[in-house]
Amino acid sequence: MDEELMVEVRRAMANWWATHPHATFAEIEEAVEEQIARIRARMLEQVVADGPRQERPIRRACGSTMTPKQEAGRQLTVRGDAAVQLHRRYAACPSCGAGLFPLDEELALLPSSFSPAIHQRIVRLGTLLPFDRVPEQVAALTGLTVSRETARRLTEQVGAAQVAVEREELHHPPDGRADFMTVLEQTDPLARHMLIGELRPTDQEGTNEPTSDGARV
Repeated sequence: MDEELMVEVRRAMANWWATHPHATFAEIEEAVEEQIARIRARMLEQVVADGPRQERPIRRACGSTMTPKQEAGRQLTVRGDAAVQLHRRYAACPSCGAGLFPLDEELALLPSSFSPAIHQRIVRLGTLLPFDRVPEQVAALTGLTVSRETARRLTEQVGAAQVAVEREELHHPPDGRADFMTVLEQTDPLARHMLIGELRPTDQEGTNEPTSDGARV
């Protein structure tokens, strides 16, 4: 663990305690969670940066070795509303011209500003609660602010992916599922990654139009 970060965390807690000498256990717990969020984000950055990565990955669709191109960072929001900075390189296929970020593929990242774990929690809540109630529960469980529209959009994306799989299985035997998932990965990575998590959203009542509340999308 980064020693400098740990020094900062201990200093921050000491300063907090000095200004909250009569804090309750719940207040102490909340303050500690804020520091844990900082540690979690830094650890995620370090583990990803230190992990082995393919410099020239193979594109599954055509079997060609992809050529590394420019670098581009990406930020993910994790529990505690902490930001994780990822450094990755874009790669292009010399045969078919398709391009992607291999690191995103290796880590099964979704096209979202949220980490997969947060993404999954939002969708799970979206399957259980009316969308109007999801933002409050997400904030209570993860410390993040999301809008009703974001919860609705993410949940319905997963629902649409599930419907696509079920329709495909009506025309293909179960043994063909693996091949279909390969095709789905090539055409809709979001659908594939969410289906791997076996998320199955249900229909929700209500037809109110979403409102703009300034929450993160």
